Amino acid sequence: MYVDAYGSVAIDEVPTPIVWHTTDDRDHDGVYDVMGNWSADQGLLLAVDGGAVSGNYTSTITWTLGDVPS
Repeated sequence: MYVDAYGSVAIDEVPTPIVWHTTDDRDHDGVYDVMGNWSADQGLLLAVDGGAVSGNYTSTITWTLGDVPS
């Protein structure tokens, strides 16, 4: 799940835009810190059901960057 100041978005098999940014020469050599504004309760979070068993869980997130018109 992705959470920001505006709400939450479920992350599943369907590609879901969660962060977008336009970079220009004023940005630090084109570098953008995706997590720079996330607090402890924002960003990519793991949501589990109330009956989840304690343990180690793993998952894979595939980031896709696109150079597309806004």
